[in-house]
Amino acid sequence: MLNHRVEMTASAPADPPLSAPPREPGGRSLSFLLLAWILPVTSAAVLVSAGTAYLAARRHIVMKAHEEVRGRAQGTARQVESFFRQRTNDLETIARSPLFRDYSVNREYGLGEEAETYRGEIELILRDFSRRAGVYPRIAFLDYGGRPIVESRDGKTA
Repeated sequence: MLNHRVEMTASAPADPPLSAPPREPGGRSLSFLLLAWILPVTSAAVLVSAGTAYLAARRHIVMKAHEEVRGRAQGTARQVESFFRQRTNDLETIARSPLFRDYSVNREYGLGEEAETYRGEIELILRDFSRRAGVYPRIAFLDYGGRPIVESRDGKTA
């Protein structure tokens, strides 16, 4: 028989290169372990800081927007109030005219010619008033039944 000789030699494991960082026994490096808790803590701090800044900025912006809207609403309300106060003053001014009472009294007593004179005066007053005020597209003097006696549309007698 042939004599064969088998030699088995065990080779030693290769030494790690000198440039590789030393490893912990569990396979995690020191830098990994440090980053494993520093990154979440830092990220959480940044998120909390950003969230707080966002909420503060949002609150400030919303507050300023509400102030702006409130200011504009109050200004508009004052204008509307002034407009209607003036319309009330207009109505009181016209109602104080004795021509309306005199017209009605003359109609009740059957004095047609005198009532027609007052009606003509009322027509002039309403037409001039409508032109001067510029806010009444239609102004009328009505009888007790709601029928127009004198009517002015856009400053012209209808």
